[in-house]
Amino acid sequence: MSEYYPLQLDLKIIFVGNGGVGKTSLTNAIMGRDISEKYLPTIGSTIDKKEYYLEEKEITIAANLWDLGGQRKFNPLNPSFFRNTDVAMVVVDVSEPEKSIVNLKENYLDPLVQQQIGESIIIIVGNKIDKDFNEKLLKEVLDQERLGGFPIIFTSALNRTNISNLIHFAIYSYLVEMSEDLMENKVDISFHDFLEVVNRSKEELDNIPVNVAEINSKTIKQTAPLKISERREEERELELEKLQFLRERLEDLNAIKEQIKLSFKKNISNVESLIASLKNTPIETLTKKIDQTLEQINFFKDDFELKLNSLLEITQLEDRLF
Repeated sequence: MSEYYPLQLDLKIIFVGNGGVGKTSLTNAIMGRDISEKYLPTIGSTIDKKEYYLEEKEITIAANLWDLGGQRKFNPLNPSFFRNTDVAMVVVDVSEPEKSIVNLKENYLDPLVQQQIGESIIIIVGNKIDKDFNEKLLKEVLDQERLGGFPIIFTSALNRTNISNLIHFAIYSYLVEMSEDLMENKVDISFHDFLEVVNRSKEELDNIPVNVAEINSKTIKQTAPLKISERREEERELELEKLQFLRERLEDLNAIKEQIKLSFKKNISNVESLIASLKNTPIETLTKKIDQTLEQINFFKDDFELKLNSLLEITQLEDRLF
């Protein structure tokens, strides 16, 4: 009996751009891997696969992420890298627009067009919004390099800002663009199916990209995390606050333990007093006195158990805190 394999829809998504703009960091962020702050050039290209399984349709969308190193001395352009590209992520460093955007069209967009039978979806990825950048200069360079007509999505791979938006928009755009071709090839899938899997709405994804005229560093910064230096300082302050809280909590716990110890001693003393009192009780009232004493001893017994449980809970809490 032959095995049944669900259908897989493969997308080729390439990440291109000059060296040091964060292409590898973006693919690492999409794949959920750690991001290194130290820059190491990518030698050649690497390919990752991000999969989304559409259970009802029994179809897997496989986004193949191609990361081409931007250092030309290490990576002479290989035409096979551009062939059959579905989505091209053209990555720029917003903090260094002149350096990162120069020659993008010549080095990447023109070869992409030459190798493609059809048209690829092109998205400009403005990466490194965790850094300061010059809004006016960025707009000027994008227009100068004739990149202003493409949708732009701003990201920070380091802080993982807009990473899900980026990959979701890329796949969504492909499914919208290729809807007729998919139907002709009897591939029973639409962008609605994908949106349901990732729990997004069409309106939400349509509003993710901006154009050059809409670039605003202030509004972009509002959605971006703090700069790394500021974030570290805030983390350090939070850590100090946490340590202070733990110290205060420990002092509270120690004070509670001391109270419990004192209460233990006091209750033991009370039991001793009860026993001593029984010795001096007249015979005619001894039975009644014994009943009263037993009642109080039972109270102390319950109190002992409560305090013992409290001590155990405090010890467990201290273990969790430290």
